[in-house]
Amino acid sequence: MKRLTLELGGKSAAVVMHDADLGQAVNVAYTDIVRNSGQVCGACTRVMLHESVADEFTERLAAKLRAVRIGLPDQEDTEMGPLVSETQLNRVKSYLEIGAAEGARPESYGSIENRAELAGGCFQAPVLFHDANNGMRTSREEIFGPVLSLIRFSSEEQAIETANDTPYGLVACVFTRDTARAMRLVRGINAGTVCVNTGVRSSIDAPFGGFKESGLGKERGKEALWDDTQLKNVRYGLL
Repeated sequence: MKRLTLELGGKSAAVVMHDADLGQAVNVAYTDIVRNSGQVCGACTRVMLHESVADEFTERLAAKLRAVRIGLPDQEDTEMGPLVSETQLNRVKSYLEIGAAEGARPESYGSIENRAELAGGCFQAPVLFHDANNGMRTSREEIFGPVLSLIRFSSEEQAIETANDTPYGLVACVFTRDTARAMRLVRGINAGTVCVNTGVRSSIDAPFGGFKESGLGKERGKEALWDDTQLKNVRYGLL
């Protein structure tokens, strides 16, 4: 039998509670949509917003995205480059059509129109799906591009239920000033890595790997060594 570990996909949630530091939460969401043009397995592409802060969060994130500098990779001032291929660009564009048909409202940010230097490249401006819900394909399937779904919730219990309503379980982020609430969310969310008041972080000494369809086994940390180890049980009868 072949032994293997798998680090697979994700449709991870960033849960922004009513008492969150919105500046920090917005920065994390901005990074997840812009970094590698959203082509990051651990990006939190479902941004779950408490209804009391949803409008302000959305306004702040939209303002940052409007100012993002999209350009060629070899230009020093470029903050966001192209997608990896034309195939992936077409895949992302197809999801924009799917989301609109499902009732979400896709809105693009950043300027790529009428720019001769980008012609022929695989560029896609960041997109937010407003009015999204967790039942939409765009909220359940990994798009792997600069696209975030904005989903509103009204209670802590609903946040946990919605965050877990996915076939994936790679990572999650939680934003709240209440430590007790943070730990309830950490315990309740089924993901291999849960970060509190920060974006997803990984280090060589900490295990990284997902639950459910996000993979098998762990990378990094001593736990990663177990997959390359045969454990022997020895029972010795005393005479």
